[in-house]
Amino acid sequence: MLELLAGYNPLTNAGHIPYLFDMNTVDAFLSLIDEYCASVKLAEATVSSRLFNDGKRIASIRAGSDIGVRRLNAAIWWLSEHWPPETNWPSELPRPSIPPVSAAVKISDALVAQ
Repeated sequence: MLELLAGYNPLTNAGHIPYLFDMNTVDAFLSLIDEYCASVKLAEATVSSRLFNDGKRIASIRAGSDIGVRRLNAAIWWLSEHWPPETNWPSELPRPSIPPVSAAVKISDALVAQ
């Protein structure tokens, strides 16, 4: 993993995780939200409630509010785990592998805890 971060400068690459997405990580997350909502035919507020236990959280992020890295990663993992099988994951975004069931912290616990 260290070789993936070689040459990464947080001062010049602020807001980006270079080995995860080519675009801003929050923009990538919001693209996933848009695709997921359209595919499962749910309102963004409903998905926001399921992800963050707060129906306004995604709208707040969309409006420029910040989100912690752990919470964002947990939300992306949740989307991957609940992605509808009839819908292709966006090809421009790498899909995370699902953590093993024996993980110390469940995805849902990480989302609600923060």
